[in-house]
Amino acid sequence: VVTAHAVLPAGAHSLRWVLTVLADPSPPGANSPKMVVSKIHVDDDARGAASTCTLCPPGTHSAVPTARCTPCPPGQVPKDAGTACGKCPAGTFAPVAGSPVCRACGEGTTSEEGAVQCSCT
Repeated sequence: VVTAHAVLPAGAHSLRWVLTVLADPSPPGANSPKMVVSKIHVDDDARGAASTCTLCPPGTHSAVPTARCTPCPPGQVPKDAGTACGKCPAGTFAPVAGSPVCRACGEGTTSEEGAVQCSCT
């Protein structure tokens, strides 16, 4: 689920979304492939201008749109359209800083929230 907020002046607008498919670390049968919006381009606003917003690359976040993108720490991945990092849920893990998605634990293993690896059950 992606939530985006934008205030545009009255008039006609064209939006173009660029989606990037992430490498799928999930086991077969999982909801895949995973994609992120990597760029939003707005054309044809009331002033005839165009603007481009480039989102942070997968595995990184920026709390302020004009700030530098930084990797999420191990055990966390970007959430809220890349504006923050969030802990991986129990049963998943993110082994290194900058992991784009939480990976599912394999059969016979589990993890707690925010894990960097899974353990045998």
